[in-house]
Amino acid sequence: MQAIIRKAEPPDSPVLADIATAAYTKYVPLMGQKPAPMLADFDVHIQSDSVFIIEIEPKKPLGYAILQHLSDGVWLDNIAIWPNHSGQRLCSQLLAHCEAYASGFGDTIKLYTNEIMTENRDWYLRRNYQITHHATIKGYRRIYFAKSLSSKSN
Repeated sequence: MQAIIRKAEPPDSPVLADIATAAYTKYVPLMGQKPAPMLADFDVHIQSDSVFIIEIEPKKPLGYAILQHLSDGVWLDNIAIWPNHSGQRLCSQLLAHCEAYASGFGDTIKLYTNEIMTENRDWYLRRNYQITHHATIKGYRRIYFAKSLSSKSN
């Protein structure tokens, strides 16, 4: 099956919130609070940011990614897949799409993940992201990453 990646539209907002809840609920007991993606306002993201959806059947999102254009570059704010669709390389396809999109705006993409989410950290490291620093923001202990999007380093 061929996955399709498209821009999110306002009617997609509720399913994106459902995907975030399904993907991140397992971290609530480990963190003692809801992970930031579970608190996201997807209506605002769809209106203000670049939100991409991956699907196999039209209008049935399996995952999403949010890119933000901030003063210091393009940031991958969040990427998530329905847990029952993990292992199908959907997240990898979505990340590759985001990296290609971000390369049109600069030579680096940035992101962060929570320190508790060690499998996410390892996943980004395997995809040539480099840890830049650690910080605690609004009670969330984060690991920050950057990846060069120039053809020499990929």
